[in-house]
Amino acid sequence: MKFSKYNMVVEMDYGLILYNSRNAKCVQIYEEPELSRFRELLETNTFDPKSKMVQSLYKRGYIIDDGVDEYAEAKKEIEELYDRTGKVLDILLYVTENCNFRCIYCPQKHVDRNFSPENWEALYKYIEKNLENKKYNIVRIDFFGGEPLLQLNPMLKFLERLDLLRKKYKKVKFIHGMTTNAYLLTPKVYDKLVKYDVLSYQITVDGFAETHDQTRPLAGGGSSWEKIIENLKYIDSRKDDAMVTFRTNISPINVDRIDEFMKWATDTFKSAKFEFDFEPVAKFSDDVDEKYVKNWDDDNYMKELETRIAKTPRTVKNESTPLVRLGFTCKCAKRGNFTIAVDGKVSKCEQTYGENFYHSGVLTPDGDFKFYGDIEEWEKGYETKYCPECIAYPLCAGRGCPVKKVLQPDKRPDCIYMETSKGSVEKMEQRIEKFLKDKFPVVSDDDMDEKNVKKKMAEIRLKMKKKASKTKKKKK
Repeated sequence: MKFSKYNMVVEMDYGLILYNSRNAKCVQIYEEPELSRFRELLETNTFDPKSKMVQSLYKRGYIIDDGVDEYAEAKKEIEELYDRTGKVLDILLYVTENCNFRCIYCPQKHVDRNFSPENWEALYKYIEKNLENKKYNIVRIDFFGGEPLLQLNPMLKFLERLDLLRKKYKKVKFIHGMTTNAYLLTPKVYDKLVKYDVLSYQITVDGFAETHDQTRPLAGGGSSWEKIIENLKYIDSRKDDAMVTFRTNISPINVDRIDEFMKWATDTFKSAKFEFDFEPVAKFSDDVDEKYVKNWDDDNYMKELETRIAKTPRTVKNESTPLVRLGFTCKCAKRGNFTIAVDGKVSKCEQTYGENFYHSGVLTPDGDFKFYGDIEEWEKGYETKYCPECIAYPLCAGRGCPVKKVLQPDKRPDCIYMETSKGSVEKMEQRIEKFLKDKFPVVSDDDMDEKNVKKKMAEIRLKMKKKASKTKKKKK
């Protein structure tokens, strides 16, 4: 037996965190005699198969058999995973560049350009053709804009046709999503969309009315908050399978009341279909007024905010897998993942959309994607001689930003994520260690007596058990 090469031990005030990047899980060890036993294992690397601690760590992948080549196994697992995800068609579809809002931080130049009838037809042909040849077993369209509901009628006609394909190909799963400001998401519209498998929504509300209406006004001026909340209350009342990410963009004008607003939101929208997310406003373009932007890196605002908002139940930030937000992989590297612009241009990267939209190909009238180069360059992993020893390999496998890999081959460093080759492994470890220390609570000096530490950790365990229980119920 031996310890996994993908283990990391992070010392904390109350004990330690044992993290493993291959299973993306961590355990906290803080009580005696377990803490002493584990430290002894670290020092001696001697494992008694009859020991309950050794059996537990072995079962969870922290201890492995001597002959295991973890790098080879992790590589195989990742390739198999990408083969499976290749059966998923995941399209971010820009149906319009027009919008009925004029959000102060939006980088888009709103013009009346829409996905044409010819492009709707071509996309339908592409999906139909590839269901016939069994290329995909899941079809997901994320409708985007502008404001996608400005193109409701052509969208509904398209969804109605997809519904016929769903009935024909019963083993194929259809599940769609939408990023919308929800002003036009009336009860009647919502019911129609849910009927056609549009079950995932991202909707932004920037605090109470007095701040939301400053940052997200209607195009002609005026309030949007009240109508959005009215529509959301209807969604909350419906018993269906939809999920809503209720997002709040944090700026200096709403930050002081953000925890109050989050509490109001979770009390108002009680359905389990709602989950709550928050992100700071960034200066996406020179048109954004500086008073709505803050350099969050210069102070402890975000750390303080996360502490305050963490007390709010059902927030997206409370992930069970600790490193999910570090961005080691990019969904754009998946085989079936595409972004389609209003003019039918096809890209492997949603972040390149704009006036100088970098596209890899085009949607053709006969229902194909015509690519300009080898599309596999965007999808296959990129590895260096340092990868086999890097703790982040199971999280990465070289499938990071495909734009850096394909478009910047001369400037690209040996590691996509880090500045320079040899130091990348150490920097990865530092990055993960910092994340774990920020993620898990550090007990203050006043709370360091054994009784309070046990109480604090018991609270953490209870919270994690409740979350695990909710996850199991959802799966059932």
